[in-house]
Amino acid sequence: MQRGLGELYAYYTSLESALWAILRDLEDMPEIRRFSFRSVRHRERVVEVLTDAWPRRDGSKLRAVLGHATDFFAWRSLRRQGLSNDQAAELMIDLAQHAR
Repeated sequence: MQRGLGELYAYYTSLESALWAILRDLEDMPEIRRFSFRSVRHRERVVEVLTDAWPRRDGSKLRAVLGHATDFFAWRSLRRQGLSNDQAAELMIDLAQHAR
């Protein structure tokens, strides 16, 4: 999970401005959501893969934590609070380990 989140967060870092504009608009303008089906489905698949790979599957709470860990807006919030990508990934891993 460390590697996966590290790569995802590096991607978010490299495209933060563009992703912010696009994802913000998806939140505010439901009429454009149909154009983002593939990216939304991809993110859902990432959460599915992480959930299936987790050694201890705790159902809906674990899935919620992993969904949060892969969410651009959650990552952005952690960055605004001063965490590095590595620190944010470590925090999300700790949270997932405690999901019950």
